[in-house]
Amino acid sequence: MKNLVVLMSGRGSNLRAIHAACLAGQWPAAIGAVVCNRPLAPGLALAAELGLHTVLIDHAGFTDRDAFDRALGDAIEPLAPDLIVMAGFMRILGPAFIERFAGRMINIHPSLLPSFPGLATHRAALAAGVFGGDSATWALVAALAGGTLAGHTAKPLAYYTNNLGGLLTVCAALQRHGVRRFVFSSSATVYGDPARLPITEDMPLTATNPYGQTKLMAEQMLRDLGVADPAWQTACLRYFNAAGAHPSGEIGEDHEPERHLIPLAIRAADGTEDALTVFGSDYDTPDGTCIRDYIHVTDLAQAHLLALQQMENGGDSSAYNLGNGNGYSVLEVIQCVERITGHPVPHAFGDRRPGDPGRLVGSSKKAMDELGWRPEFDSLEAIVETAWRWHESHPKGYR
Repeated sequence: MKNLVVLMSGRGSNLRAIHAACLAGQWPAAIGAVVCNRPLAPGLALAAELGLHTVLIDHAGFTDRDAFDRALGDAIEPLAPDLIVMAGFMRILGPAFIERFAGRMINIHPSLLPSFPGLATHRAALAAGVFGGDSATWALVAALAGGTLAGHTAKPLAYYTNNLGGLLTVCAALQRHGVRRFVFSSSATVYGDPARLPITEDMPLTATNPYGQTKLMAEQMLRDLGVADPAWQTACLRYFNAAGAHPSGEIGEDHEPERHLIPLAIRAADGTEDALTVFGSDYDTPDGTCIRDYIHVTDLAQAHLLALQQMENGGDSSAYNLGNGNGYSVLEVIQCVERITGHPVPHAFGDRRPGDPGRLVGSSKKAMDELGWRPEFDSLEAIVETAWRWHESHPKGYR
């Protein structure tokens, strides 16, 4: 039984799920202590409600990150953690802390917890819980990259560090532990601004922005691993625009800040956000706005499982487009949100974003033929409806 220390930034929104996962035996661990960096935080009250030992290290009292890292590490070390879970805490940690506890850290997002506890990762290290214990890790499914267009065009070095540095760390850990099966979350951005539609997997690979470049380089890295060692089996799943929420309404998007079109349009419709900005109105499309192919998150999840099954059956490494094959403009998405929510979506037009292609619509025929994949949510209305259901039941996200 591992001793778990949970670091949380204050809300404690995923502490209850972590605690439940431990009690249910989904993690071979017990929470020994909760460390919080904000006094009077809701998470502290929740920890007390759950009967957990708490330690407060208020980061507001430190002007130097290294000093905070040392104080936090000194507070945690006596707790003798086998595993440190960063529940919303990662942003304030510096390299000194990460290096000190490398190999014992795991970064968790609350949306992962209900269905997939224990296999998240961060660029610093894979958690001991992934490869530790008596169970054997057979394959890894990885969605590790950061990916907002504004972020990676403004700060390319950060994206190369995270998206490629993280992949290097993960692949090195897999190799050390004899794991040679990898399902990689790639992106349709590897096709750049395509010459024809729908996009098929045999079309030229290029990129118009740093995010797409990191995906291209990551795919090449995985191909090189397969050339060097044929035991490697990899599936690169090239997402188009992932959207929607779990049909139950219990798992959905909660980004801060939010950058994705559908949740932003929903927030604008119900008044929780200001008017939506439409980036560009002069593209070579019927209404002048970008056209994208939207794919539901649960259909994406199903494709990952099918890729794993193909590996188990001895399938070759390959790449697959994952989309619905239907393109919708930004204005068409806004109109759909208005129909589903019953509210107007206030919006204004802004400049184009650098590196934003005018049209991205894919063919998923290869995934259907080789994996047997069939999207269940194959219309924009169905995708938006699940996103609205999540927002209605969680107007403040996981908070």
